[in-house]
Amino acid sequence: MNRTYEIPRCEICGVKTRSVFAGLSNKESSRINSEKSTNVYKHGQILFYEGNHPAGVYCIKRGKVKVYKTDLDGKEHIVRLAKDGDIVGYLALVGNEPYTATAVAIEDSVICFIPESIFHEYMTCSVKFPRKIMEVMFEELKIAEIRAMELAHKPVRQRVAEAILMIKDFYGFCDDGKTVNSTLTRIDIANMAGACAETTIRFLSDFKTARLVDFEGKKIKILNLEGLKKVSEVFHPAIA
Repeated sequence: MNRTYEIPRCEICGVKTRSVFAGLSNKESSRINSEKSTNVYKHGQILFYEGNHPAGVYCIKRGKVKVYKTDLDGKEHIVRLAKDGDIVGYLALVGNEPYTATAVAIEDSVICFIPESIFHEYMTCSVKFPRKIMEVMFEELKIAEIRAMELAHKPVRQRVAEAILMIKDFYGFCDDGKTVNSTLTRIDIANMAGACAETTIRFLSDFKTARLVDFEGKKIKILNLEGLKKVSEVFHPAIA
């Protein structure tokens, strides 16, 4: 990413229409614009750490973020993926508690930080904003319940296939219609599947041998989408 970039104005931001801020008036958007700060987060740079107290929320103008929890053995468990238009860090503000997970940019990203005071003001005074937040919270809860059930009942091979499909559903394809538009690592896939890295890599190798997928560095190319779906056995929504 170039060092120079355009700081997006909230009133005309290209991702506003698909964000929780879609229902805000121009006056409300202008207020956020005057209070927010915008920064470039490089690949691997942390937005916030699990256990820290929140000071605001992060809205992704451009880029990709993963949100993960760390267990007692230091292993990551990815609980959410986020992309253009999504906000992260809001649950801690709603619950008035420290962050329950860590957020990190998985590619160079342009992200706006909106102070806690503005968030709480709009949660209290705005007509549409609280409903938008509740919709996002409901969707996250629904997907968390689905993933918990799958981790409890599905074999690892199916979970690995499902992790690839979930990443594809969420981030989509590149222009070739086959390469998943994400640079998540094999370890990330293992963390999403709730499996150890060695087992995940073995199944990914099996999928490649079966001509279901191929790899170009950290990029995954899905060669047989229907075949991969059959391995996972069920239809799944994307992480949101």
